Amino acid sequence: MALATFVLIRPGLLSGQNVDGGLTGRVLDASGRAIAEVRVEVWGPEIQGVRLGASDDRGLFHIAGLPVGLCTVRASRVGYRSVRFEDVSILLGTITNLGDIGFQPDAIQLPDLVVDADRPVIDPLNPGMISGLDARDFESFPVAGRNFHSILQTLPHANASFLGDEIVIGGSTGLENTYYVDGANVTGPRLGRGGTRLPWNFVQSASVRNGGYQAEFGKALGGIVDVVTHSGANDFEARTFGFFRGSALADKPRTGLADLRADAFHEIDAGFRLGGPLISDHLWYSAGYNLRVESSDREVIEGTTFVDRETIHAFMGKLKWNPSVDTDVEFSVFGDPSSGDAVGAAIPSLPSPGNVLNPETLVGNRRAGGGAISARIRHRGSETLSLTADFSGHWRTDALQPASASDTPLTLFVDNTTNSWSGGLGNQEESRAQRLGFNLAASLSLGSHSPKFGFGYENNRVDFVFRSDLLTLIDDDSYFWTRQHSEGEHHNRTPSIFLQDTWRINERWALNTGLRWSQQRLAGDGGSGAQAFPGEWQPRAGIVFQPGTVGTQRVFASFGRFYQQLPVYFSTLFNAPFTLELSWFGADPRATDVMPDSSLDLTLDTFPELGSLSAEHFDEVTGGYERSVGRGYVLGARVIHRVLRTAFGYGVNGDRSSYEIIGNFGEGALDFLPKPERKYSALELTLRRGGPAHALRGHLTYVLSRTHGNYAGLFASDQGVAAPHNTPSYKFEEQGHNSTGLLPNHRTHVVKLRASYRASARLEVGTFISVQSGSPLNEFGAGAQCPFCPVFLVKRGSAGRSPVLWDVNVTSFYDVKMAGMDGRFHVDLLHLGSPRRATWLDQTRFLSQDPEGNQINPNPNFGRPLAYQPPMAVRLGFELGIGNQEH
Repeated sequence: MALATFVLIRPGLLSGQNVDGGLTGRVLDASGRAIAEVRVEVWGPEIQGVRLGASDDRGLFHIAGLPVGLCTVRASRVGYRSVRFEDVSILLGTITNLGDIGFQPDAIQLPDLVVDADRPVIDPLNPGMISGLDARDFESFPVAGRNFHSILQTLPHANASFLGDEIVIGGSTGLENTYYVDGANVTGPRLGRGGTRLPWNFVQSASVRNGGYQAEFGKALGGIVDVVTHSGANDFEARTFGFFRGSALADKPRTGLADLRADAFHEIDAGFRLGGPLISDHLWYSAGYNLRVESSDREVIEGTTFVDRETIHAFMGKLKWNPSVDTDVEFSVFGDPSSGDAVGAAIPSLPSPGNVLNPETLVGNRRAGGGAISARIRHRGSETLSLTADFSGHWRTDALQPASASDTPLTLFVDNTTNSWSGGLGNQEESRAQRLGFNLAASLSLGSHSPKFGFGYENNRVDFVFRSDLLTLIDDDSYFWTRQHSEGEHHNRTPSIFLQDTWRINERWALNTGLRWSQQRLAGDGGSGAQAFPGEWQPRAGIVFQPGTVGTQRVFASFGRFYQQLPVYFSTLFNAPFTLELSWFGADPRATDVMPDSSLDLTLDTFPELGSLSAEHFDEVTGGYERSVGRGYVLGARVIHRVLRTAFGYGVNGDRSSYEIIGNFGEGALDFLPKPERKYSALELTLRRGGPAHALRGHLTYVLSRTHGNYAGLFASDQGVAAPHNTPSYKFEEQGHNSTGLLPNHRTHVVKLRASYRASARLEVGTFISVQSGSPLNEFGAGAQCPFCPVFLVKRGSAGRSPVLWDVNVTSFYDVKMAGMDGRFHVDLLHLGSPRRATWLDQTRFLSQDPEGNQINPNPNFGRPLAYQPPMAVRLGFELGIGNQEH
């Protein structure tokens, strides 16, 4: 039987993010002629009632907006034997293709013909590639973290950065990803960090888009991460779980210069999830709670330890209502508020200290996380029209304050001559962020065309208070003191409109075209200061061709322009009352009556609005090939090329006459800085196998890539600092020399294998293995105007490589029956072999520059590791419950 034929598919009910998938196929008689009016029924544990569809005069059927998970499909028509497909996988953001379904005449009533639906999914319309994971993958492919962020690193082009910005995707930094949970944008509004940390026990499915997608998707230069939480079902289900890991079950860690020695580490992670019907087939609920406590003793001064502790309360709840056959309503609430005591540097951009004279420089209190809601109504108005409307809100708090018991002033004193720290924490801040958004979209099915259009709006608000106080001894008689203070309410308002169409040219060819328009407006305190970024026009085009037997392979290509949604962080610096004091002293200013040799005091209420500015965006070209090979295997290859077109931020001219100049780098008043460059080119090879009926499932990938330029992105990777548009290595004219080369998150070769094998009805084992090239290294010197704004002493990325990193993780779980409940016991072996290789090295060669421009004060820690891979560890866990659960 031929696999999927090319079909016209009515677009899913989406509005810039995915919460579901779709199903298609073609019905033929014994002579190969199409059969019309075939009734198609879809049901399963994730579907309320039965979803219906019918074939047209071409034999094609398509059902959109199906919940992710396993389902059963039955096709029937009077006079023919019915065909039933069991365990059909509906994947997030993907069209599952049942292919050509052969109908046989049925003179007498015969039982359904059951067909194996466990076949590779080759999406017939998507000109890009979506990497997806479902609930089974989260258990089967082990990683150190138990939230959905950690599992993303198993996907192609998505790698842990090791520099502080979590997951980097497709040559971009971690602050350039966008995260959705149940349709709600949960990306941090202030900095753009990853969203709500939910345990994988709450997650039904996750997917990552990193190229080739249509105009309805935007707001990211990295990847778009979609997550869907579990829903209830007609059968009651209750699950409880618990996991533990700690230093008693781990090898000894290696301590880098940016780390504090940690002892007595433990993580306790426990919770529950339950769900069921309130009204069978019409109203379902699901709810869960997870308490996670992480604690370790950290030595800040030899012989003196403090407890670094974080307590996270993760929760979720969902209602799904099906008031009629054609209408679905869904409401979700979830969150991850946390609090604890933080032990570590509050100013991560500083070179690591060789000596800490008092603990208050490294000990503070922190609060983080928050909550979100989403509501969605989807209505199928007719055979040709589908409508959707959704609303979402996300709230979070991020705060760091000095330890409450400390009477030490805030000022952090850094002595470059002895490489020692003393005084206070140096930074304190608190931000309360809110993201509100709504979307409206309509999908049409008009013969061979499937147009879709929609409108969206977001208001991102941040209430922010920040203070920084840093005194530096540059050499024996030269001091530099910088003090900052900012507070206010800030917004980024972002309307967007898209129009797109999928055109089936014939059974082998499909053309996707679209245009997205968006606008951004950063507004400061009270709306008095603002900066608009108008006219973000983003054309998209993609084509798919199916050679050979239709449905067994595809060739695809795409072009698109993609804009980044700007974090509000920049507005907190320039669109509100902001005070910056810079002072240079010839003697210790902490003594009485010491006056500065020179100083610069800036008090900015708002920065004047400038015209013709553009947010970060790139142009992308992709192409690829995919085909089914043997039973259950899919082989694929893809090339991707991204070119950054511009970047926005501020620079500083050499004579200090105008300290901050805002604009697009390399243009206008910022023409003394080089034009920003970042190019990402990659070849991806994949081999995957999967499906419920396969004992062996897995995904093997190899990515050959190059990330080259002079601009890392919104995350200042050179220093490991989250400061969008405020990059310490891209401010002064002198920093342009030697600044173009391999960028920090460049890794030439990355190989990943994730696989699982069900050895018996009760035992399954899984693994995640990765090997990746080292990252490029630099030699930094101190800047003339700012000692912590480095210059490149040699060509960027040419000072060697960090070590090659390899990591092996293995999990096993055993299913049992006990006291009428299903039980599952987990043993995870993390970082087998305990490689503990260096992940980040100190690249600052000199700490200061004298008035003649000579680099002075060699850094004794140059070339030494700042951080290492974690050691081998064991994690133990269990799950107990009643009710149905997919494995």
